[in-house]
Amino acid sequence: MLHVKIEAYHDGEMWCARGIRESVFTQGKTYDELLENIKEAVALHFEEEIEKGEKVDVQIVPIDKRDMARRAVNTLRKLKGCLKEAYPNVTSVELQHRGKEMW
Repeated sequence: MLHVKIEAYHDGEMWCARGIRESVFTQGKTYDELLENIKEAVALHFEEEIEKGEKVDVQIVPIDKRDMARRAVNTLRKLKGCLKEAYPNVTSVELQHRGKEMW
């Protein structure tokens, strides 16, 4: 049996879901619509396995905005560490300006 974890959250406009280890992403206007779209997205992603008789167990993990914010901050900290390693002689302010220019 395949075990699939899906994170579900509301982005302010839509309900969104993304696979934790699998490349699955879907959205819905309502939570119920999201659940239906998750079933469809997982079925499409694991189509070959399901055709071979494999069962897929889906666990939906709700996350809130605070958790999403913490993850974003941690990702930015890691990115800052990578940039400091790549550019050891450049100050943080210079890195910020370079980052803004890139975006």
